[in-house]
This record gives sequence, structure tokens and C-alpha cells, in this order.
Amino acid sequence: MLFSKPLALCVSALAFITQVNAAPADAFEMIVNGGDVEKRDEPPLKFNIDPDITTSTDCGRHWDANINVKSSPNLIFTSGACDSIRNFIGGNDGDKDVEVNFPCPGKAPDSFGNLDTKFLVHIDYSVPVDMNIKGEQKIPAQLEVVDSKKGFWKQADVQLGGIANKDKNTIKYQFIYCK
Repeated sequence: MLFSKPLALCVSALAFITQVNAAPADAFEMIVNGGDVEKRDEPPLKFNIDPDITTSTDCGRHWDANINVKSSPNLIFTSGACDSIRNFIGGNDGDKDVEVNFPCPGKAPDSFGNLDTKFLVHIDYSVPVDMNIKGEQKIPAQLEVVDSKKGFWKQADVQLGGIANKDKNTIKYQFIYCK
């Protein structure tokens, strides 16, 4: 009985440490220094779209493209869905030829193309793109990655990195940011 309470204390302390070291849900790193907790924001997982997709702001279009990992934070900072998508395309050094499809809200994609893997990008059209901004804008979207032959389906909240061209009324999509 003499050791039962210290043992319980050690088990409780171990459970607390395990909980503190678990991956935080908000994609921030927690650093514990002398009892102080510091949070550090990490950049999202960044997929490259090659070639860049230049399109009007209309929905219902699709392109064949290669998707690869441009930059990758520590795995602890990305969601399970983003990690699954990264692993599906071959990990940090992988790439995959896909059909990138921008379906109109509430409608099925206009094409299912000849590539097995589909990146269905559901843009939030209620968020306007500012055609006057010269640099990259991050456009909120929902990404569905589907490959029916391999039985793969994942959905993730993402942002598209796009550069607007006011003169041509187009947007060039270059990156997909996934946390």
C-alpha cells in the first residue's frame, strides 16, 4: 500500500504528458518550457498543380494536371485527410496525374475524363475573388480526391492559391493548401 499512491501519481503524470504531446487539432505546435505553453503556427501542406490551370471564374470546367508536393510541414501539423491525400499521390516525393474538375455548386462534374484519379474542387463561390489584387490569393474550397479503381475517397477543406488577371478576367491556379 505504501507504493500505490506514488504509482497512481506516476500513471496520472504519464497520461498528462501523453495528452500534452498529442497533435493539437488546430494545426499549432505546442511547446512547453518551464510551465509556459507557446503556440507556433506552421505553414500548410502545399500541393503544386502542373501545369498551372488558367481559367475564367466560371464553374463546370476540368483539366488534366500533375499534382505533387511543393512543401510539407511536419506530419503532426496536417489533418488526417491531408496526410491521406499526400500518401495517395506517393508521399513527399510523389506525384500523380489527375483530372482537376471544378463542378458547379450542387451539380455533378461535367466530365469524368480518362484519368482514374479525380481532384474535385468545390470552390466557395460566395467568397469573391478580388481581381485587383496582383499577388496570390487563397480561395476557400472543398477538395474531394476520388479514385474508384483503387477505392480511394478523401475530402478536405483547402485553399487554392490563385493569381487573378483583371484584364483577361481569369485566375491562374498554381497551388492547393491543405491543413
